[in-house]
Amino acid sequence: MNSYTSLNTTIEYAGSKTEVSLKRGVKQGDPLSPFIFSAIMDTLLEQLEEMKGYVIDESHSLSALAFADDLILLANAKATAQNLLHHTEAYLNSLGMRIAAEKCASFEIRPGKKTWYITDPDLCLSNGDQIPFSAADSSLCYLGGHISPWSGLHYKDLVDQLTSTLERCRGAHLKPHQKLSLTTSHIIPHFLHRAVLATPPITTIRAMDQTIRNHLKVVLHLPASTPNGLLYCSKRDGGLGVPKLEALASSTALKQGVTLLNSLDPAIHALLQETQLENRLLSLAKAMRLQWPILNFRHIDAYKKRMKAEELTKWSQLTKGRGVTSFADDRNGNAWLFNPNLLKPSRFLTALKLRGGMTSDKVTMSKVTTESNVKCRKCRACNETLAHILGQCIYTKAQKIRRHDEIRDCVSKTGGQEGGLGHRGSHYSNPDR
Repeated sequence: MNSYTSLNTTIEYAGSKTEVSLKRGVKQGDPLSPFIFSAIMDTLLEQLEEMKGYVIDESHSLSALAFADDLILLANAKATAQNLLHHTEAYLNSLGMRIAAEKCASFEIRPGKKTWYITDPDLCLSNGDQIPFSAADSSLCYLGGHISPWSGLHYKDLVDQLTSTLERCRGAHLKPHQKLSLTTSHIIPHFLHRAVLATPPITTIRAMDQTIRNHLKVVLHLPASTPNGLLYCSKRDGGLGVPKLEALASSTALKQGVTLLNSLDPAIHALLQETQLENRLLSLAKAMRLQWPILNFRHIDAYKKRMKAEELTKWSQLTKGRGVTSFADDRNGNAWLFNPNLLKPSRFLTALKLRGGMTSDKVTMSKVTTESNVKCRKCRACNETLAHILGQCIYTKAQKIRRHDEIRDCVSKTGGQEGGLGHRGSHYSNPDR
């Protein structure tokens, strides 16, 4: 009680201060808050479990679904639902709490001849406040998903919402590698959760992956021809380690589905029977080339690793993927991908273009716009490729020697022996190294 008595916080902005009294809810981030919340809700849920709700069979009924601070009351009839609502309201009122009717929603499903329809159950609180009706074309937000009473979980607006979110990310005042981190660490996991909940068609998930790829190419100043491997391969293998929704959504949905199949809860069993979930999981397992039934999640984890390996293989088989395998399984060589702050932002973007073979040399550019002359614009002796510029062109010889000497000096300062690295000037024989 002492920790919640005379509780105030101060907000300071632009030199002015405002004091705010906290009179409702629990403290955010306080380790005591979950215990306080559970102490209130556990008793209520135990009481609701003893009451009649939605009847599954003769021996089981379900009156409430609860997760965190979301509570759903279930009943077979309006009178039963009103009874559950009044009991919940009375319990909370006894503790000095009240139900905010405007933040609630209700609907009733009534069967018709060979169909069913949505109607308003006309539920109200003891003080007369009406619980708003959620019509068939409305949407309820529950556990991060948008649910329609008529059509179930929404997925048709996923691509549009993802596009809008990524546009806001691009407009943020952040450096390119920070926008990359925001996308991979927060935005993609958020929409992965929604995709797993809604289980949209594979075409929708692929469209979301395409939207993410286009976004990252703009953020990182990469051309449209950027290999997918540069984005999806793990950082240890020389890529950016961007999560691919097509692989993650399938594997996550399969794991959660198998967990549900093993549940002993009668409500879950009734739900699985009505939705024929096992048949859907069987089809998903076949698409992932996994043997059914799945007895161990290690097979699903192996599928994700196999998908990563396939991305690396596809990348290495491209013309732009020459030398990609040289960077595979090398955490030290790819340290700049794990920590972009090792390079200046402009150098980080340049390094990505070099890694993806997307430089502006004549040979590379001729694949976009055909050029009759692809000879080096400086020495005019060989075709102008990235390898020629970095290791063979006479015009860049002085820069190559300086680069060699900088590396030699850096290694010698950290314990290397200068004699083992060669000598300056005419003794430098292999600039490709």
